[in-house]
Amino acid sequence: MPVTALIGTLVFKQIPSIIDPKQATLVALTVGVLFALATCYAWLRPAPAAPFREGLRLMDDIGWAAVLPQMLASLGAVFAISGVGEVVGGIAGQAIPQGSLIGAVIGYGLGMALFTMVMGNAFAAFPVMAAAIGLPLLVQRLLRAGADPEVRDSLNRSPREIAVMRGFIDVAGEFEPRVPGVSSMARFLRDNG
Repeated sequence: MPVTALIGTLVFKQIPSIIDPKQATLVALTVGVLFALATCYAWLRPAPAAPFREGLRLMDDIGWAAVLPQMLASLGAVFAISGVGEVVGGIAGQAIPQGSLIGAVIGYGLGMALFTMVMGNAFAAFPVMAAAIGLPLLVQRLLRAGADPEVRDSLNRSPREIAVMRGFIDVAGEFEPRVPGVSSMARFLRDNG
């Protein structure tokens, strides 16, 4: 599957008339999964419903732990909304030298490690550390240091688009709008509540 996804991504981006370049990785991954499934059916000859039964069996074996990441992410969101991130950010802002990008990165890494230990999982730690150090220290300092805000990930999304998609309006508001003179929706929501 990984090889199919990699090759498919490279090939599909060359034929934008057939596959949207923004979706090339997802389409290639889907092709890889279907290819792997067809190979398994040809090789092992299971009953047609076997993958569904095995998926159900696996979820039954995992049980309550299957929803643990979502519950811990919700806990992190509660901490972030209650202002824990701002308190931690104030402490980190005093401890990290002004303008030190490496200090902000080290502070973010150590904070993530500490909050992961305290909360039991990084899903809960991420919203707190993103509010505490991620936005005020890392994103702003990286942009001031000349980081390219239009760099794209493997799914052809910019950091601003990812921030909007995940609901991090404050982070999205830090990025300049693409069209000069036009205010972005993220900046409007951040500034007007």
